[in-house]
Amino acid sequence: MGLKRFLYMTFNMLFFLLLFSYGMTVLKTDTFFDKGDQMPAINYNLIQMGIEDPTWKTVAISASEYVDMPRDRLYQRWSDMERWPQWAPYIQSAKWVSKAGGDGWVPLSIFEEKTRLALIGTRTETVNITNIIAKENIIAVQWCGNETIKYCHSWIFERINENRTRIMNTEIIDDGSVGIIKPLVYKRWQGMFKEAIDDLIAAENITG
Repeated sequence: MGLKRFLYMTFNMLFFLLLFSYGMTVLKTDTFFDKGDQMPAINYNLIQMGIEDPTWKTVAISASEYVDMPRDRLYQRWSDMERWPQWAPYIQSAKWVSKAGGDGWVPLSIFEEKTRLALIGTRTETVNITNIIAKENIIAVQWCGNETIKYCHSWIFERINENRTRIMNTEIIDDGSVGIIKPLVYKRWQGMFKEAIDDLIAAENITG
């Protein structure tokens, strides 16, 4: 066997091993759903999407943070939609299209958001507020879209005590093209969702 043929066969073998390894990573679901105490937020979106058994194309991006700050202050800051791009690194713009009542944060209200995630690029979605929970200890807002990809997003503000809050920022994407690239970008997406929470807290600290 000549040297060139040996190198060619070795290269092909390595390439197919890498391809197989990547394919096995794509097919895993537990790697992208092992969120521990964030599973209630993840399930909140999965139920709305009608997904009982996540598959290789289902991705859960979720971040959470505890902060010593009153829940209602943080929610009031968050609910100023047009200022989302100031603290959320993946949001380029957001605006109301129609309000079903009050300040807009009620089911059936519609807004438009332009987001940018690594390798997905910029996507503009017109989405409906699908669910609002407003209880003594929980405020949860959820919206879903399927114009470019099928997804549901939620923000949850949990009152731990008078001056302590837990924030959860979660999105479920169910799309084959996203499932294929998730091993390449998943950690970066997670980081952007965590950064959004941190920057929201920082914005309220500065101006609150």
